[in-house]
Amino acid sequence: MTRKLLTILTTGILLLPIGQGSFLTAQPIIQIDISSIEIILQVGQTHEETFNIANLGTDPLTFELDFSYPGDEPTILVVDDDGGTNNGGSYTDVQRYYTDALDSNGLEYDLHVVNWSINPASPGPDAETMSEYELVIWFTGEGWGYYGNDTLCPIDEENLRRYLDDGGNLFLSSQDYFYDRYTSAGTFSPGQFPYDYLGVTSTDQDLWVPPTNCIGGVGSFVENMAFGCQVPYPSSTMWTDMIIGQGTSLLMVEGQAAAQQWDSGDFKVVFTTLSFEGLVDGASTRAQFMENFIEWIQEHRHQTNRSPESRYSPIDHHHSAQDTIQIHRTTNEIIETDDPWLTLAPESGSIE
Repeated sequence: MTRKLLTILTTGILLLPIGQGSFLTAQPIIQIDISSIEIILQVGQTHEETFNIANLGTDPLTFELDFSYPGDEPTILVVDDDGGTNNGGSYTDVQRYYTDALDSNGLEYDLHVVNWSINPASPGPDAETMSEYELVIWFTGEGWGYYGNDTLCPIDEENLRRYLDDGGNLFLSSQDYFYDRYTSAGTFSPGQFPYDYLGVTSTDQDLWVPPTNCIGGVGSFVENMAFGCQVPYPSSTMWTDMIIGQGTSLLMVEGQAAAQQWDSGDFKVVFTTLSFEGLVDGASTRAQFMENFIEWIQEHRHQTNRSPESRYSPIDHHHSAQDTIQIHRTTNEIIETDDPWLTLAPESGSIE
């Protein structure tokens, strides 16, 4: 897949969020709608605008340019890490459950098949490979650690750290990831991958062996959906963990979460221990699940040309600054983008 670039630099705006001469006291976030700026481009065209941002107050503040746009689909990498015959392994091949759901929605994707023929714990794609995509869908299927870290290995976690730190998004379906990598874990702490990058704070492993049905969590992108559950692995069951986390409960089994969606502010993650391939199509379908998931990823999607560490730029008293954002486009249709926002974050005191 190719990635096309729209660069927006920004133009003249006076920062008086709630009226000239008024003050804001210790507000954590101020958003200014600057949707009067309308940009209509075809793929391959580039347009530049410049915002000159001045701090007229007495305290420092920081700012971020956040540009969202409708109608464009993320570039997708599907990572087949299920240890099936096409991987060189002996586990059940479940790739079709994911590719069929994507195909049903007319979504394009690239496929990375993890090679198990040398070592079942072989790592998947590196961070550089994943950085070419806005979304990674990674599934580990029937794997549960029998071969040693055959869900995710430590190298996978490190590569995903780097990818998500750079603003990527992840859908990880891994039924026995905790048993494989964190066998005795009941809780997770900052500094651990499940806490920092999956948004999981605690788990009750193998609570359902297997579940029989599930419903969408309130406020999730599958709210009001319901699925029966199947065991898609002929030689084993489906081990499903209960999780508690920082995000929104996604799939509920007997009133408790087996999956969650989490918007960290820098990246979006869906993590499910109830395997996606274990959902049975009925009134609700895996294709609709995938469509809703992609729409959730698209909401307020933006990318800056800076690293996350420098995303927020400080502006000192009576000083001004400029900034740049970049948006990657992949479609050939004309897309109207008319909803940019300017986000301000006072550090303390009052801001004019």
